[in-house]
Amino acid sequence: MPSLHRVPGALRTTGGGRHGRPCSQPRALDRAGALPVIRGQRWFGPDAGPLVLRIEVPVAPSLMVAALYGAAQPDEIDSDEELCGTVAVTLLIAGLPALEARAARLRTDEERGTVESPAFLARCRQRVTELLQA
Repeated sequence: MPSLHRVPGALRTTGGGRHGRPCSQPRALDRAGALPVIRGQRWFGPDAGPLVLRIEVPVAPSLMVAALYGAAQPDEIDSDEELCGTVAVTLLIAGLPALEARAARLRTDEERGTVESPAFLARCRQRVTELLQA
């Protein structure tokens, strides 16, 4: 089970994958420390809260793609910050179950050949792969 650690001004989770299971993406976990911190008005609006909550959530690449495909525009995923920010905010607002459902719908739409923008879906996958392999 993930554990909680108090960090000055933050709450951080560590350990295990979803539901306490080991993560199957150890390289992705190694990369997590180098990803940009998503903060500020650009992502969360002008009202500063009294507490900063920092969470590390192991997210499968397919869920990252689903978050991007459902929330971003093509010009909004060029930088690592834009990509991570879009995934983080979408995960925060929609929740993991909604991203899992969106990923399942994308798989079904692909099987049926009914994806609205196959080129953008391919770009989302390419950017997630680039991010995780950097």
